[in-house]
Amino acid sequence: MTATPPIHPMRRLLAAAAAIAAITGWGSAPAQRPDMAEALRELGLRADSGDPRALYSLAMLHERGYDSIRPDTALSVSLLRRAAAAGYAPAQSYLGFLFHEGKGIAADSDSAIFWISRAAEQGDAKAASNLGFLLLEGKRLVRDYEEGAYWLGKAADAGLPVAMSQLGDLYRDGTGVERDTARAAALYADAAREGLRDAEWKLIDMMRPRWERLAPDSAARLGIEYYTGGLPKSGVMLMETGSGARSPEAELLLGDAYGKAYGVAYDHDLSLCHYVAAAAYGSEAARRILDELLQTFPDALKAPGVAVVADSLGFTPSSPAPAPGF
Repeated sequence: MTATPPIHPMRRLLAAAAAIAAITGWGSAPAQRPDMAEALRELGLRADSGDPRALYSLAMLHERGYDSIRPDTALSVSLLRRAAAAGYAPAQSYLGFLFHEGKGIAADSDSAIFWISRAAEQGDAKAASNLGFLLLEGKRLVRDYEEGAYWLGKAADAGLPVAMSQLGDLYRDGTGVERDTARAAALYADAAREGLRDAEWKLIDMMRPRWERLAPDSAARLGIEYYTGGLPKSGVMLMETGSGARSPEAELLLGDAYGKAYGVAYDHDLSLCHYVAAAAYGSEAARRILDELLQTFPDALKAPGVAVVADSLGFTPSSPAPAPGF
């Protein structure tokens, strides 16, 4: 299943350890902290009583081993089945994944779909995303774009970046939903802000023709909004498209982008060119940056490309740079 990556094994172990802490109080003040053996014993007692969260946590510990617990796949799956049967959504979702992948258990598509569906119906975001993917894929379920969009929407509303991006694809193409590129753009933007890198490229590919037709001032304003809102690649592209607006804020941010390699490759001279433009257009912040730079590096603006920009814009530093060596 490629729609939603499974939780990394170490993260599952950390989650299980956190569950131990929550259940037993382990991790509290040192004077009250029981040792690990006692914490695990209490977790085992809770699992024996049928506590589904404890069953799931113990299953995760036995899957890879933790502290004194040795890996035991058969026991892990058995505990996971009990937690899933008791209605614990994370256990249902992960058991469905194991059935789908055939990891530690015989692959069984029907069982995978059953458990993933059960978890999705309880609001598990990863399960909803995976169910949506399976419905769109149409290999193990009858393809149903509308139903797939519904489940991806549930996962996207829960904040899952992969689901946001996939739902954005559907709105972009009008598959299973009415075509809505504004909605697609918002979903791609949200997914990118959550760390899904390819979502911003999808946003750019979809919107580039429209952005290139914007008036310079509109492009600059939108670029500032995107750049300061966590979408640096889109922001840089728009601010450069809007360079004719002579926006001091946009030029200041472009200097920042090229100087920090944020959204673009590092380029020292280009960063200085944008800071010079920003200062020439009235940015006091850019002027301060340049004045401070020149106090340390008096020749900073003498690089050919930078000097040409400074001369063409009539830029001069606020105070003369000190002579070299002073």
